Amino acid sequence: MVYDETTDVDPKKLTSSPLPREHESITRISLSKHCMHCMGRCGMGANKVALHCVACKLHVYCSKECQRADWKTHKSLCAKTKQCIRDAKLNGRNRERRLLFDWYDRSWCVVFASVVNHFGIDVLGRLEHDQTSILIDLKFDYNRRTFLPKGAPSLVPLVTIPVDDDKAQERVKRADAAVRKHGSEDKDAGLVILVVFRHLTGRLQISKRIQLWLNDCIGRNYIWKLALQFMNGIRLNSRVFREWRDTVFLENLHSQIRAFTTDHSCFADFASNVLRVPTKKDSQLKTHAVMIFVEMGRELGQIKQLDSFTTIQTTKVLQEVEANPDNSEEMVRLHKTRLLDFERDPELLEERKTNPHVVHAPFVLNMSHGASHPFVVSLRSATHQQRFAASKCDKKAKTAFQELQKIKFPPVQSPPLD
Repeated sequence: MVYDETTDVDPKKLTSSPLPREHESITRISLSKHCMHCMGRCGMGANKVALHCVACKLHVYCSKECQRADWKTHKSLCAKTKQCIRDAKLNGRNRERRLLFDWYDRSWCVVFASVVNHFGIDVLGRLEHDQTSILIDLKFDYNRRTFLPKGAPSLVPLVTIPVDDDKAQERVKRADAAVRKHGSEDKDAGLVILVVFRHLTGRLQISKRIQLWLNDCIGRNYIWKLALQFMNGIRLNSRVFREWRDTVFLENLHSQIRAFTTDHSCFADFASNVLRVPTKKDSQLKTHAVMIFVEMGRELGQIKQLDSFTTIQTTKVLQEVEANPDNSEEMVRLHKTRLLDFERDPELLEERKTNPHVVHAPFVLNMSHGASHPFVVSLRSATHQQRFAASKCDKKAKTAFQELQKIKFPPVQSPPLD
């Protein structure tokens, strides 16, 4: 067995989310008994940082002595855990796993105490003598950036927990066996029962045991509603999540943009007239961009409705984007590319070669929270169109936009986390 002293974990980071004062005693009890062998009873790990098993990075011990003593039990589990981690890296589940464990480390003490009060001491006491576990189904909420239970916890026979992964079912059985063994060997262990957290993809589970002293649970207001409020306050602001959030947002936003540009017959008429393409002298095609103000929905990248529009000089748009301290350098470059340099884009150049009568116009989506997203649309040139005065173009643009406002946007899709 290898010990990892260079990557010691500060116990405070295991529950890094700030807790209300009424949760503090539960947190201290939980941290002092985090060792997978002695659960903190040996006293050797007092006031020390925890030690990880360097192989699986999963089990935590308070001392080298506890880690050595637990090796006989942990050996087979360690090998299987390493294999699961390797499999996860191959199919992308390591990202999902990382976020889920981050959520669990922040919320488990509150969840467990709430489970005790939800079912009652008498019911949970009988679970130590039958093949029943507590099941909590989780789902990932993109907007709230956290995992949330789909519903209240339920009592489920161990053999009927539906999973798609056979290895996950084996982990549940091993965890249940370890819980029963620990409860039978140590009469001072308090209430020791199995809780299974199942992500709704059916592919990943976290099986943990409750070990709380009943005196610290009875009489406290750890109702399930309070646990939900606490979990709803957790924010998983990891780099991995930000990548997911940005990807999901852009995919959904582009599908919403296509709904009123490519897929709507009135958009070509609107875009051509708002930039006054059919006029002889007053065309704004080369100097202006069309800014469309939209109301965003609650889902990531969801457009609720089109509010209004205006034409604005492209240089002014760039000045506003550069002056906004919230915009990253990448966002500034994106606006420059879409508003000024889009005519040099290889794909657009190829499109103009195949269809000489196509011109490209810059658009900016101004979202309700102050952010903007530039995009380019293809328009027919005025060569084969009837020419109008500028005032008539403006009137036709308003009429076409009113038709666009009637559109019902399709629902956005949240892709799987892997």
